[in-house]
Amino acid sequence: MTEIEKQDDSARSQLIDDALRLYIGKSQRENTEDKSWIRQPNNFISAVAIVISLLSVAYGFIKDYYDGIDKNLQSLSAAVSDLTKIDTDTLAAATTNTDPAALSNIELVLNNRRIALLAEADRLIAQLGKRAPRTQLAVLGPAYVQVNDYATATKYFLLLTDPSEAPTLRLEAWRSLAATYIIEGRDYYDKARDAFRNAAGVFPKPTDVGSLMLAMNVYEQWAQFELVTSNFQSALQQFENARQLGAQLPCPTLRPSNLTRINGELQQTIMQFQSRDPDGAKQAMPSLAAASDNAC
Repeated sequence: MTEIEKQDDSARSQLIDDALRLYIGKSQRENTEDKSWIRQPNNFISAVAIVISLLSVAYGFIKDYYDGIDKNLQSLSAAVSDLTKIDTDTLAAATTNTDPAALSNIELVLNNRRIALLAEADRLIAQLGKRAPRTQLAVLGPAYVQVNDYATATKYFLLLTDPSEAPTLRLEAWRSLAATYIIEGRDYYDKARDAFRNAAGVFPKPTDVGSLMLAMNVYEQWAQFELVTSNFQSALQQFENARQLGAQLPCPTLRPSNLTRINGELQQTIMQFQSRDPDGAKQAMPSLAAASDNAC
């Protein structure tokens, strides 16, 4: 064997030794990795138990949260029901008691009860947030008006004017806002007009009987407000708007009676207008007379 061949054999032997050492090292590392915590039965069971425990705690929190919501919804429903019952009790007391002093005491007790229920309903609604039923919110605005808390009443009415609410609910909220602003006095009259305008705009082109009646009533109430404030020109305009909607009601069931009433209100307004401003009333007459015949 030549010297070169000996060197080649020595090199091959060294390579084989290196390869064996690498293989043995890799096997040892793999054996070490096989002993990681997840491959150890005791460690694995402990980890699973911890996960299950955490999930159980989380489920308990979630269940308590939704149970609390259900309880608050039931409590709010009970409070609103009691609020509506107070009006019935007040009416019953007024019809069965002739003694003014006794009736005054009963009304005082019932009003204190109303205030307590409103405070409880407020607390529940604050906790429920948007989960509070909208129909129950509609009860609170008028109830706050009855206790002369107009700011809170306005807050609840405004909540129901959101475009996402049902149209009828929005119209009633705007109309209630107008009435509340009128109660608050002259400084709020412009806000009352805006509220009437928004109420009338809920059904801009009413076609069915329900929306026609609602929009007509809004214009009629708006006109009556303007008449009380001696704003005759605007009163005539709103009565005319109401009359035009009344003329679309079906015959002979609804149109004649509603038009008769509105035409009577128009005539009374014209008479008052003539006594205050004859020239202004004279200018308003032709436009009203031109469209006065809408009988069946």
